[in-house]
Amino acid sequence: MSHQARIEQLERSRQYIEEHLDEKISLDKLAQVAYLSKYHYHRIFRAVYGEAVKSYIKRIRLENSARLLNYSQMSVHEIAIRTGYDSQSAFSTAFKKYFGMSPIDFRNTKSFISMEKQMPNTAPAIQLTPTLRQVPEKIILYKQIVGNYQSPQVAAAWMQLWQTIQQNGLMYDGLQTIGIGHDDPNITDPDNCRYDAAISLREKITPPEGFQVKMLAGGTYAVFPHKGPYEGLPQTYNAIFGQWLLNSEYQLREVQVYEVYLNAPMNTAPADLVTEIFVPVV
Repeated sequence: MSHQARIEQLERSRQYIEEHLDEKISLDKLAQVAYLSKYHYHRIFRAVYGEAVKSYIKRIRLENSARLLNYSQMSVHEIAIRTGYDSQSAFSTAFKKYFGMSPIDFRNTKSFISMEKQMPNTAPAIQLTPTLRQVPEKIILYKQIVGNYQSPQVAAAWMQLWQTIQQNGLMYDGLQTIGIGHDDPNITDPDNCRYDAAISLREKITPPEGFQVKMLAGGTYAVFPHKGPYEGLPQTYNAIFGQWLLNSEYQLREVQVYEVYLNAPMNTAPADLVTEIFVPVV
């Protein structure tokens, strides 16, 4: 699929947003409109436009409401309903937080609001050279943490996992340490993000207390190397979904992206950390 065709997919979803501002708009519906995987739509949208989907919807609603305040005779209540708010009170609170004044004060000042449409990200490209791998299905032992990906909870979970490996004799040649971030912190409140600290297993086991076992999907993956601190991973993800994917011939499969850590921060300098990002493609 061409770069332009992928942009057109996303533009369909943006057009849908603009035509349905008075309705509840779900990410599932937007992914469907864009003919993209619901697992990956929000990540691609942010990487291309530099803005999270929910933030975009909120901004467009409020900016459209500002235009209506300036150029229509509609009441504040009518504008609130027209732009997707359940009540005038909720609308007024959101409007004041965004523009720094109430809708009525805004109307009285006749402020000018730019409605310029955001174009795809044109930041300098990060050079990405993925390898395609056929990956077998994996059994993994994992501990899920709910909270900020950079929180001490994540490091504590890894410590617990390594202790469990040693106590239960689970170490073997070829063991992989795996991280699965289920949520985009630009969409989900960082305190509600889910992260799995995991290791691969040779065979299915009864999980120790506090841990779970599940299968990690096999198939074709585009594998991207990331060298350096984990804090730099979001930039690599943005390059994958906002640059490489748009210009590739591949589509995303409906399975989870995951990371494999080839070394560990406990004995490796941040600049020398090596992570492989497994992106499921077809």
